[in-house]
Amino acid sequence: MLLLVVACGADKPLTEPPTAQPAQTREPTAAPSASPSPTARPTSPPLSAFEGDPAVKGMRAYLVAAATAVNARNLQQARLLATSTAARAALHQDIYGPSLVGYYPGPNPTAVLGVQVISKTERSIPVCSPEAGILLDKRGGKPTKPLKVLGGRFRMVFESGTWKVDNASADKAVVCAGVPLQPPIA
Repeated sequence: MLLLVVACGADKPLTEPPTAQPAQTREPTAAPSASPSPTARPTSPPLSAFEGDPAVKGMRAYLVAAATAVNARNLQQARLLATSTAARAALHQDIYGPSLVGYYPGPNPTAVLGVQVISKTERSIPVCSPEAGILLDKRGGKPTKPLKVLGGRFRMVFESGTWKVDNASADKAVVCAGVPLQPPIA
């Protein structure tokens, strides 16, 4: 998925990752039963220290919606439009149109490096994200291009009660050497 057109000021500090809650003490309980509870599910560690930020959650929802829309060959899917500003949605055909012949095995694996607060309703999220190499020629197929990871930024805006992608662009100031993609490429 291509990162495209955003300009953000670099003069504002990145927010700190959410702090961990202090450990809570627990009263001793009976030993666990041999069979696990049907509601118990293993949890994965967060993809980054910034995953609790609502703007990052909005970006992740957009990435899932974009992959789903490409795979369905429908860039007008409600979920994609709901996670995009009107300005971003107007660019979807240019951004994702060439990908409609392929298949995304999941959302674009994107490493979030921070969250820059621009205002109450605007955030800039520096990321490392593939520009190429994720789109497959078909379900279970081979990548259409070699993997190419770029530094970039997502510009998120709070609109109609939710964080939406307004723009995304490459940013050479975001260094990605040695940064693992999230989620990792299988």
